[in-house]
Amino acid sequence: MKAKISIGIDAQPEMWVITPSGPLGHRETDVLNLLLKACPPRTAIAVDLSDVAWLVSSALASLIWHAELIRDRGGVLAIVSPSKQVAHMLHITRLNGVLFVCMSMSDAREHAGKLLRQ
Repeated sequence: MKAKISIGIDAQPEMWVITPSGPLGHRETDVLNLLLKACPPRTAIAVDLSDVAWLVSSALASLIWHAELIRDRGGVLAIVSPSKQVAHMLHITRLNGVLFVCMSMSDAREHAGKLLRQ
C-alpha cells in the first residue's frame, strides 16, 4: 500500500495539520519534508500519525530536525495520536522525550497555544 499525505489548515486556532496515512517510507518522507519546510514562522504544526503503520528511520530524523527548526522559527511541532506501532518505536528509541507527543488534537492545540503565546 502506498502512503498518501494530505494537509489541512485549521485557522481557529492557527494550526497546520499534516496527516500521513499508510507506511511512511523514503518517498513519503520527502513529501513530508516539503510540507514542513513550507510552514511559515510562528506556526503550530501537528503531524497526525494515527494512520501510519510504520516509518523509516529517515522519517524519524526528519521529524526531529524539523521540530528543532520550527522551534527556532518561533513555532511548535507536535506528533499527534501515534499508532501503537509508532508509539512503541518512539518509546524504545526514547524519542518521545525529544519530540512533543500528544494523544489528541485538543492536547496539541492547548500545548501549541501556550508555547506560541510565550
